[in-house]
Amino acid sequence: MPGTVHGLLKTRASGTPEAVALEDDQRKLSFADWWRVSCHVASLLQKAGVRQGFVVGVVSNRSVFLPITFTAVSMLGAKFVSLNPDWPAQEWMRVFGRWSDRLLLTFNDNGFSYTDEITLSLSDDIFRGSENPVDLPDLQGDEEFYLNVTSASTGQAKVAPTTHAQLLSNTGGVTETMGLTIDDVHLSIFGVFGHPHELFMRGLFLGGRTVLTEHRYPRDLLHVISSTGVTAIMALPTQLMSLSHLWNRIDADLKSVRIAEAGGMYVSDDFAISFTERTGVELIPVW
Repeated sequence: MPGTVHGLLKTRASGTPEAVALEDDQRKLSFADWWRVSCHVASLLQKAGVRQGFVVGVVSNRSVFLPITFTAVSMLGAKFVSLNPDWPAQEWMRVFGRWSDRLLLTFNDNGFSYTDEITLSLSDDIFRGSENPVDLPDLQGDEEFYLNVTSASTGQAKVAPTTHAQLLSNTGGVTETMGLTIDDVHLSIFGVFGHPHELFMRGLFLGGRTVLTEHRYPRDLLHVISSTGVTAIMALPTQLMSLSHLWNRIDADLKSVRIAEAGGMYVSDDFAISFTERTGVELIPVW
């Protein structure tokens, strides 16, 4: 196993280049595509002044832009943090504004601007790009690169610095414990501002496929699950409850789903039993 997250992506791009790695509401990317576009974004970040030790704050939705920028920042030796544009100023300063060497990265402007920040806004052109970054640092697994935002028990956003080795070890432990394989298709409908790695790291670790979607309504989500063959879904208990009420609709085939994880809040025994009775899928509390 490579010692860095971008090293793992490079291995996947070399070993199974044509395998579909990422799919969102607009496009599909193979592992080779993911690597190529990440290299291109890393080159653009370099030209914008990002270097080893910089903090790159990313404003993204649930799309392939999120994992692409994650691995691009990783290969530069910079630090990735996912930002919520709706945070009040105090929260923004706590998570991002306190870093002196920082850059804000957005996609198609995201309808968001922050006048006090140096900002690089990328567009759909990145998916056609093929530039490569230069003079990349020799990075080791014990270097911090991922600033994982967590609210913990207080409701206030805080940053937990995470190394490559920690993230890879955590992902490996989860996939082994849950019996996930390369054949699983992963969908998380958690937000992108807290623990964003949960939206895509398992697919990367296993060499499998990750589905990302901005759809929020249960009926739309069921069609995404059905059309993409999702096997493992992660969501809030309230989201899973809404899905369970529509699970047996005749216009959505959900037989592919074998694992449902409920996180982010307390899961009662009554809800777990009710969900399984409605869906035939065992509910796994992960909070």
